[in-house]
Amino acid sequence: MAYKFQLGDARMSGSLTQEEGISSLTVVSASNNLFGKSLVVDSTTRIDSAGAATLGVTTVSTLSSSGAVQFASLGKIGNDATAGKMLLGSGTGFQPQALSGDATVSGLGALTIGSAAVTYAKMQNVAGNSLLVRDNAGSGVLSELTVASTQIMIGDGAGFTAAALSGDVTMTNGGAVTIADNAVSLAKMAGLTRGSIIYGDASGDPANLAKGAAATLLQSDGTDVSYVAMSGDATIAAGGALTIANDAVQAVMLNDDVISGQTELAQGGLAAADEFMISDGGTLKKFGVDSLAKDMLALTTEAAIANGDYLMFLDGSGTGETKKEALADVATLFAGGGLTAASSVIALDLNSLGAATIDLQNDSVAIIDGDDNSSKKEAWGDVTTAMASHANGGLAVEATTKKLLLDFNDLAAVAVDVAADSIGIYDADGAVTGKETIADLASAMAGSGVTATAGVFSVDTAGGDRVTVGLKANGQVLAAGLNHTATQGGAISLGLPSGSASTTGDIVYIKANSGTTVTNTITISSSHASTKIEGVAGTTTAGKLVLESPFATVGLIYVDGAGDNNWVIF
Repeated sequence: MAYKFQLGDARMSGSLTQEEGISSLTVVSASNNLFGKSLVVDSTTRIDSAGAATLGVTTVSTLSSSGAVQFASLGKIGNDATAGKMLLGSGTGFQPQALSGDATVSGLGALTIGSAAVTYAKMQNVAGNSLLVRDNAGSGVLSELTVASTQIMIGDGAGFTAAALSGDVTMTNGGAVTIADNAVSLAKMAGLTRGSIIYGDASGDPANLAKGAAATLLQSDGTDVSYVAMSGDATIAAGGALTIANDAVQAVMLNDDVISGQTELAQGGLAAADEFMISDGGTLKKFGVDSLAKDMLALTTEAAIANGDYLMFLDGSGTGETKKEALADVATLFAGGGLTAASSVIALDLNSLGAATIDLQNDSVAIIDGDDNSSKKEAWGDVTTAMASHANGGLAVEATTKKLLLDFNDLAAVAVDVAADSIGIYDADGAVTGKETIADLASAMAGSGVTATAGVFSVDTAGGDRVTVGLKANGQVLAAGLNHTATQGGAISLGLPSGSASTTGDIVYIKANSGTTVTNTITISSSHASTKIEGVAGTTTAGKLVLESPFATVGLIYVDGAGDNNWVIF
């Protein structure tokens, strides 16, 4: 077994099995590449050339194939295989030619007649006064349809019929269409916009009069008709409702019994919805009983209300009698839980309230609204939400319990100064939260092989973690790490470390120099009989690696599986 790594042109010995195609940018001939040997291909392999390909005994000594052999040129047969060309005789041979003119042919033999190539002259003759149609519902060939005088061609979905117009209209062979008398019914007349009417215009012709605006009437001025709106003391609505204008009914229009003729209202029957008629500075107006009750007190002399004053109220119900009550009694009546009343003054008394457990989800708290300086209530959940609403404040509210939570995602992003900045921590010693500098945290986290300076980690390479690099000469043993050779004047040999000197996972790289060739090779083998390469003893020919190209590189990793001291190529 031998592995070869090649940079540039490669000269191979032994057999070559190639799974994919082989492409050559130069001539493949017995003088340089094939060395006069046979080139054997299977039934699916082709030899392609960007130019003319010549195969003969002077080019390839033997050409064998289990399938058909194709040649680019045979005698006087042209070698142009462009799609769409045909072999046409020229008198001395055959040449590929493409069809032109009225038709072309594709590479698969499909003949195509060119667009507009079939002229009227190339079509068959048609009888006089006839049309070419497809007189059938399905696709197929054309046929002739004769059209006599005054007839037109009419399609019925399954073909065509030649017939003359009849019924409400007729047509001459000159195309003149005549509508029969009384043939135009209301359904056949042109549509009108909704609400329009037909009338005779100044020329005596029918004309369309558009509908009038809402609440207008159709009237005649003796010559024409038009829509006008009612005006004067009354107007009319779109639904026909007639409205008398304000101030249109004067005193002389009223009967003397407009009051005395009405039914009398009994005592206690007066309702808030009842109304009076009054003269407001000479203008008649209505005035509600409810407004009268309100305004009567408003028209009295104003005075400051104080302890000892009385209020007027309805005793018993909305229909009770009007009575008075001392203001102090009213204050005492109104003072409920958390309130106290003294000398007509109600005050807040929170000490009188009972104790309760706060439910952040459902309870509310009293506040003074800064917008209008009034007392209001607010849900505790809204309070905690408002407390956590400050942008980048680092607080959030739990959706169910409405409790305040720390929310680091809400904090603003800032540039970290690992040497000076601090972070929040939970101190397990005192079971409290506190802060610690990032630099101190990095120093505490720095373990073996890692150092921390001003909050920055770095790898400590003083312990030997660096990759070694060695220059190797003929007969020396390769070391774990990178190995290279000086320019060589002949073949050299290098050995792999023995199993006793290796640890599983050791990696050896070897890079050839510029002088490495097929004669100035680098052979890599085992330095100990028990050490193997890819499971084969490294002291045998099959277990050796040979580098034959300039700057060729190979890497191996030591895998001590089941004590077999094996180096694996990767």
